[in-house]
Amino acid sequence: MVLLRLAVLLAVFANLVFYAWNRNAPGDTGDGREPRRLAAQVAPEKLRLVPAAELKALEAPSIPSVAPVTANGSREACRLVTGLKAADGERLRAAWQARLPELHFKRLPIDTAPMYQIAIDGLPGRAAAEAKLAEVRALGIKSEVSYVNPAPSRYALVFATFRSEAGAREYLADLAHRGVKSARIVTHPSSPQESRIEARGPEAGLARLAELLKPLTGAKLEECATP
Repeated sequence: MVLLRLAVLLAVFANLVFYAWNRNAPGDTGDGREPRRLAAQVAPEKLRLVPAAELKALEAPSIPSVAPVTANGSREACRLVTGLKAADGERLRAAWQARLPELHFKRLPIDTAPMYQIAIDGLPGRAAAEAKLAEVRALGIKSEVSYVNPAPSRYALVFATFRSEAGAREYLADLAHRGVKSARIVTHPSSPQESRIEARGPEAGLARLAELLKPLTGAKLEECATP
């Protein structure tokens, strides 16, 4: 009985020692212990979660861009003249530059996609073109076909004109399926139909430019995409 009681007492004592060590009762402040981790925190009672909307409001506001300043101290602005005929672009640019030297004028390029024609070309004359058209009509092609005379003694039959190559290829495949085997795609570079001129300088000069535009049909003065 004595030995049994002694064994029970030893087991209880061992549990107490383990519990005290696990709870850091002796005051150990080694790495990874809770008392040291709490002591390392800086004012934990002041920590708080900030909602996303409030955090966005605390961000620094963006600084608006400032227009450049011209030599005489006025603010520089930019305008875009549109609606001009392509043939008149350079002539008008030079005339405006001479009348308004305080402004800087620049013609802007216009990206023009090529045109795709479906044609039977290389025909030696009008008679050959008419004979080929008769063959096409005999195959049941009822769509409008135009005669084109690109060079002396050279004719072509034009079936359609497309802005996209994919559409032209689809139309050509349909003609081939219906028996028109000699047609092909002829690519033509597209000439710009309109000219655009950029004008930069003081607001007073741009106001005078607006007056010069009044006699020009279709001409417009717009804000530049990038000031």
